Amino acid sequence: MLKDPLKVLNWSIFFQTQILMLPVMLLFYQANGLTKGDYFLFQGIFSIAALLFEIPAGYIADWFSRKKMLILSYLLFIARLLLWY
Repeated sequence: MLKDPLKVLNWSIFFQTQILMLPVMLLFYQANGLTKGDYFLFQGIFSIAALLFEIPAGYIADWFSRKKMLILSYLLFIARLLLWY
């Protein structure tokens, strides 16, 4: 067994924050007809949206219980999937 089970979690978070797929994604999108400008525009929109939505979500989580926040996040996840389809 692992002596420190959180070590695996720490490494997974480390690799998640490293954006290792961005160069590969750029090549993939270029092969499918997206220009570099469009790619960076979409990445910029994603970064701004993450900044605008993640910070207020932390404050909202302080007001409500963990159970309510988990239910709300799962409902938003389902809504996102429905909009994607």
